[in-house]
Amino acid sequence: MDIISCLLRYPWRTLAALAAVYDVPAHHHRPKEQIARQLSSAIRTHLPRTVAALDADARAALRALLQATDLTLPQAHFVARFGPLHPYRPWNPSAPPAPWPTPTSPAATLVHYGLVYPLNLGTASRPVPAIVLPAELRPPLSILLVPSPPPLRSSAPTPPRSSAPPLLSHLFALLSFLNREDIRPIHGRWLPPTALRRLAPFLRPQAREAEHARSELKVPYLSFLHYLAERAGLVDVAGGCLKPTTAALRWLNEPTAERIRVLWSAWTDVSATNAALWQRYRLPLSEEDDPPARFRRLCAALSGRPAGAASNLPGLLQALAERAPSLFRPSIPYRDWAALDEETRAACRRRREEHLSALLTGPLAWFGVVQMEEDRLTLTPLGAALLGRSDGSWPADPPLFVLHIHPPSPEHDEEETFLLEVREIGRQPTSQAAFTLPLRFSLEGVIPPDPQVPGHYRLTRRHLLRALQRGHTLMGILNLLEEAAGPLPPLLVGTLYRWAEEFGQVTLRQVVLLEARDPALLQELTARRRIRETLRETLSARAVRVDRSRLDALIRRLERRGVVPRLDLADQPPPSVGDLSGEDRVVIATALRLYVRLADELRLPARPPHTLAHAWGEGLTLAQRDEVERLVEEALERLRRAAPPGESYRLPVPTGPLLEALEEAIAAGETVEIEYYTAGRGHVTRRRVEPLRLEWRGEVVYLIAYCHLRKDQRVFRVDRIADVKRE
Repeated sequence: MDIISCLLRYPWRTLAALAAVYDVPAHHHRPKEQIARQLSSAIRTHLPRTVAALDADARAALRALLQATDLTLPQAHFVARFGPLHPYRPWNPSAPPAPWPTPTSPAATLVHYGLVYPLNLGTASRPVPAIVLPAELRPPLSILLVPSPPPLRSSAPTPPRSSAPPLLSHLFALLSFLNREDIRPIHGRWLPPTALRRLAPFLRPQAREAEHARSELKVPYLSFLHYLAERAGLVDVAGGCLKPTTAALRWLNEPTAERIRVLWSAWTDVSATNAALWQRYRLPLSEEDDPPARFRRLCAALSGRPAGAASNLPGLLQALAERAPSLFRPSIPYRDWAALDEETRAACRRRREEHLSALLTGPLAWFGVVQMEEDRLTLTPLGAALLGRSDGSWPADPPLFVLHIHPPSPEHDEEETFLLEVREIGRQPTSQAAFTLPLRFSLEGVIPPDPQVPGHYRLTRRHLLRALQRGHTLMGILNLLEEAAGPLPPLLVGTLYRWAEEFGQVTLRQVVLLEARDPALLQELTARRRIRETLRETLSARAVRVDRSRLDALIRRLERRGVVPRLDLADQPPPSVGDLSGEDRVVIATALRLYVRLADELRLPARPPHTLAHAWGEGLTLAQRDEVERLVEEALERLRRAAPPGESYRLPVPTGPLLEALEEAIAAGETVEIEYYTAGRGHVTRRRVEPLRLEWRGEVVYLIAYCHLRKDQRVFRVDRIADVKRE
């Protein structure tokens, strides 16, 4: 829509008033089209001077329209952001002689100069009020938009890759630490002070204050790392301890650029959950109702900064205020903001400047969006890429590494110590397997890294025994070392076996004792066969160990003989499904699902009851159910690859016994009742269907059937059918 079309849609009184602003003669005896043409020419002629006189808020309003679809924004949205309009009402006795002699808002200013037009784009019965920017004003006003750098030509040199921020290696250190240590969080989330002290050496120099901090929230850098890990789903409470999730293992397998994208997407997500977590971790802008929304607006303003242009913090804040003045105001309509007195508005601006400064010099600098050199800030190539600019660049993947094992040197070591050294081999693969990030993560679950010498691990007897204590097996550790470093030296293998023989010389075990005051009473009770069946070895003349699995039977048999024991049992009952975290349920549901799949194919003597598997899967979200299926399929695929060549052995794809029941129902033309998991709604339904045929699409089997519930033909994934009952 051009200026003349917009002007012709104005009522006569408004057109005449706008003509008075530009000294265009307007009389009702002259044709309206003639006045509109003269006024259009005057608006274009005075445009440079008009734009130069606009304040930052008015220029921001023009930028919003320039970036809008069809140069149009809803009037309510525009007014809420840039202030109310003041329509010309000459019949009102208090109305001024001209419609906008002194505009009181950015929106009214633009209407006053005829740069934008409040029009009804609908009908009289169904109005669609909107603010329109004429199309012919777009080219001269495009100077308000920072032009994107020209696309790179094929002959132009490729921009250098940006370096990965230290935040990635520190986040890996945090995940590795949680995987290696059993950290019970405070209030279900925070790291205790003892964990802060042990973790601090791996996060230097950014989190040096963690060594003496009494709270994780007193270490902003560590708090930000923890926030990113929780937002991206990389950590969760499992078994009462803060542990990396299965999503963290997938994240470690991704290229460097993708790992950065995952964290950035989780951080910039505009949602109530993200806003609540942002405030919980006390990140800058925490006093906002929606901190991520203001953060995204800051990123949009930063995207207009030229990459590589350095400026001090006050200068950068001034440039941001020019491009996005609403960043420095609270999230209230412009009408309410304009009603505040000058002192209150100045105080609000100072608070916003403090919060934005903390965000720029803290999380944004840590993430690598901006770089701080002394007191100057620069938008980095990585920051330009994250903000969607064409001149940005993503970090290259790190070079390949291998793990080299050095034998112990008795003349220098007081105890036998094998030094494991990570060596860089460039980017060309060699005969030795690369020491990947997931392999490094697994190794650090057994051997902690040396905080003084990056890339060094010192395997000692204590480290091996601690790993065995945490549930690792010697064979698993040997396989891990062989995968990471290639064939192992015989000295290392022999030494590890010798160390492992020492494990278990002393065992701490919880037992249940039957203890009697009188040795004669104990002798009398143990003489009875029914009681003796529930007991194990005798420990003293007055104590004997009880079989835990027969504890209830022992209590009943003692009571039948008139002996009521005192129960001094410290054990807690096993947790119910609702007491466990989502990560715990995923692990248990995965184990049950995998065992069911193997039991169907291998005809194992025992199979988990359907009710048990259903109970553990009932409380899972759709994403968690998909995670269970992914883990099961990955385990089955590895078993397929491990099968001897030429064997016809094949794991079930996907359900086993259900296929036979469905095929019989199809052949007989019977109606069956299925228990079906509906992915879209995340719950289980029972449906009566008439099976028509089965179709294989890759590895997935689909049932085409007439559904009596929907009165139409439907397609069901067979691996989502929990049960089939034939009528």
